[in-house]
Amino acid sequence: CQLQCLRGPHHKSAPSSETDFQECFLYADSSCCHANFTQKLSTSPLIEVYNYYWNRCGNLSKKCEDYIKRVECFYQCSPVASFWIHPNYTEAIQHVPLCQAFCDNWFDACHSDLVCAYNWISDWNFNETGNHCKNDCIPFDKMYVNGTELCQRAWGPSFVVSSSPCHCLDFTETDAKVINYI
Repeated sequence: CQLQCLRGPHHKSAPSSETDFQECFLYADSSCCHANFTQKLSTSPLIEVYNYYWNRCGNLSKKCEDYIKRVECFYQCSPVASFWIHPNYTEAIQHVPLCQAFCDNWFDACHSDLVCAYNWISDWNFNETGNHCKNDCIPFDKMYVNGTELCQRAWGPSFVVSSSPCHCLDFTETDAKVINYI
């Protein structure tokens, strides 16, 4: 497979290196995002990226925020994301295999943070001022039963939890080694 970029409104037309990254360093050598995206993502607390607000239920904890950033970096910056391009929506991904440990650790990191959307793609009221809660804010561990449900539901059909610990991604340096076996 040839590396390419998703066809989202903020993705590059083709992967290229970036030198001024402030986040998402894993993808700097071959990136589908521009450095200005990583500058937005590097702020803490993470509040807004491309008119999507992460603080609608209050600021995320640093540990939870770090997982959100890893997912955002993969979606916006990784050319490998195109291996799982959604057949009907070329700006979206579908069924990217995530490691169970990543999902469990993400859930643990966010368990007491507040969230109001089960599906972060569709369960919002959207307008010119961004995404707004349709529902009350509740802790992650009340919204999702476990890490599997978080990974397989929060981003719609974007991710699945892999049954094999050797055939999955965790958005770290090890992804480069396992990608050839997935």
